[in-house]
Amino acid sequence: MTVTINDIAKIVGVSKNTVSRALNDKTDISAKTKRIILKTAKDLNYTPNYIARSLVKKETNTIGVLIPNISDSFYTELLTGIEHSARKSKYNIILSNTNGNSKIEIDSIRMLLEMRVDGMLICPTEKNEEYIDLLQKSNVPWVLLKSYTDLIDCDTVYVDVTQGAYQAVNHLIQKGYKKIYHIYSMQHKHDGKQRIEGCKKAFFENKIPLTRLKLIHSEWKHNAYYNAVKENINCNGKRIGIFAYDDEMALSVCKAVVDKGLKIPEDVGVIGYDNIVSSEYYMKSLTTVDYPKSEIGSKGAELLIKRMKSKKRLKPKQIVLMPKLIIREST
Repeated sequence: MTVTINDIAKIVGVSKNTVSRALNDKTDISAKTKRIILKTAKDLNYTPNYIARSLVKKETNTIGVLIPNISDSFYTELLTGIEHSARKSKYNIILSNTNGNSKIEIDSIRMLLEMRVDGMLICPTEKNEEYIDLLQKSNVPWVLLKSYTDLIDCDTVYVDVTQGAYQAVNHLIQKGYKKIYHIYSMQHKHDGKQRIEGCKKAFFENKIPLTRLKLIHSEWKHNAYYNAVKENINCNGKRIGIFAYDDEMALSVCKAVVDKGLKIPEDVGVIGYDNIVSSEYYMKSLTTVDYPKSEIGSKGAELLIKRMKSKKRLKPKQIVLMPKLIIREST
């Protein structure tokens, strides 16, 4: 049977209000009475009624988090940063995996609003604008992570992806690769478009014709990237560079290059994006662009918590983090 505050009050011989003050560590109660109440609560294995407490405080001390792919190690690191900042401020996380599906995204936002979360951290699918309309109509603070939108002035934490792509392609150019391929996915997303802009920027600044930059769109699947390399990329005696959408897909690129009988980095240089943990342990350790994943999560959570606790309306804030090229064996 569940132990209540009333049960403790009867045993100790005090009022229900006195028990409540002791359990909430209030100062307007004697140290002796507080000690007796806390010991009795412990002996009875009392646990607070979380829902009742939330109704009184009008806070749940929970943050809703929406991400598109929980199996992607990128988001594992991002979540680590969120949890670190949330735990430090005594907030719990309710996680929803949207699978990159805009309908699931909307359903998840509605569910979190019904659960009365205090705020939300969202890595949006960006497939439509419905999620923004829904969030605007709610009174719940929210922060976009890894994404930027012109549709509304809101709190965002993202990386200068253009600069990261520029660093990657400029590195391939400086290493003497004559033709460069960028295999990309999710062209509807903000950072997908920015990668292409960064590629072009490197060619413009090096005064190289864009005809030597080949863009190949592919589904974000290992076999799709593998086939894209097998079917579209040939050296013809010239060294080529491949800039993959991310480290996950760079693994398939590397395998396809080797299966074509080509050598990395002698014939083909390969660069990924994100600097996931496993990228250092590929058959040739992968040159990549470090994406500060954990920092995005932690700064996003800190920004959200600051907004949730503020008694006045704060201006929307954009936090832009800088990427860094990590040079390894694949180039």
